Amino acid sequence: MYVARRTAKGGFAWLLYQLALDGGLEQAQQVVVLGDGAPWIWNLVAEHFPGAVQIVDLYHAKEHVWDVAHAVFGRGTAVGTAWATAACSLLEAGQIADLISAIATLPPIPPEPGQARSIPERAMDYFATNAQRMRYPVFRAEADARGQWHRRGRLQNHRQHARQTLWHALDS
Repeated sequence: MYVARRTAKGGFAWLLYQLALDGGLEQAQQVVVLGDGAPWIWNLVAEHFPGAVQIVDLYHAKEHVWDVAHAVFGRGTAVGTAWATAACSLLEAGQIADLISAIATLPPIPPEPGQARSIPERAMDYFATNAQRMRYPVFRAEADARGQWHRRGRLQNHRQHARQTLWHALDS
């Protein structure tokens, strides 16, 4: 079951939980939740879907990598593109500690107006906080063993650019 809604997060939690129940949550062998990394999503998952596998949507994680590249090197620069491409490779390989190190070694930049911390500093926190949710090779291997990865790949192709949550209950 796939669910994406544009709604207030409070109402979304109960709507999602009811839809999951209606879709066979109680019979699911495994529940997988894909989200953009927002803390409220993981709080919702802990409350309504304890034990669910939590995965940060690769698309959203890559957005953070590219935000860093653009902030440090400028948009459309060859060096920024090269850095982001290499950083995305680390991300896809689940090498989050190496990715954080790569960000930490970049030249420092000031925070944007109204922000206390720079984009790279905030990105390092994002990746550190969500590192266990970015073990993409592990998730892929587990899904391949169950024959489910193709479904997850299809789900990621239905990206929502708003801060929405994508949910998937594996019921096979």
